[in-house]
Amino acid sequence: MHKLSKRDLIGMIHRLKNELNIYKYDKLTGLLGRHDFENNLNKVLNKKNYWIRLMDINGLHKRNNEFGYESGDKLIITVANYLKETTNEIIYRVGGDEFCIIYNTEDYPDDINNEYIVSSTLNLYNYNNIKSIINDLSVDIKNKKTEWYKERNLNRR
Repeated sequence: MHKLSKRDLIGMIHRLKNELNIYKYDKLTGLLGRHDFENNLNKVLNKKNYWIRLMDINGLHKRNNEFGYESGDKLIITVANYLKETTNEIIYRVGGDEFCIIYNTEDYPDDINNEYIVSSTLNLYNYNNIKSIINDLSVDIKNKKTEWYKERNLNRR
């Protein structure tokens, strides 16, 4: 049996921590990812002073098709940076063009005003599972996106 030195063990621990961080943070935006979002959301389900906001970038698919994925990535980075500048809360990138924020506040969180973002916010007090939260937010986002495209006389895809 091969005995590892203290230095070797410390080196292994550092490498493992670095590997875990690769999966913890979104590579493009540096935001926490979906796994951390779901873990943290589970901790605050059915608590009174917690709100969740799901945000979706409008027009990303069209931008990718017309100008290429690099342009789409720049839009995602721009939106992520905008969100970082407008809130002190933790922001999660939970999908290709989806972001979430979990707020710990009694009052409805301030709205996010950005031409590219459509959002839906709800209080977590009445929810006890992630599936119903995501379903309600997704339905609201879909309706708002449809309205956004309709107001601009654009085809959704």
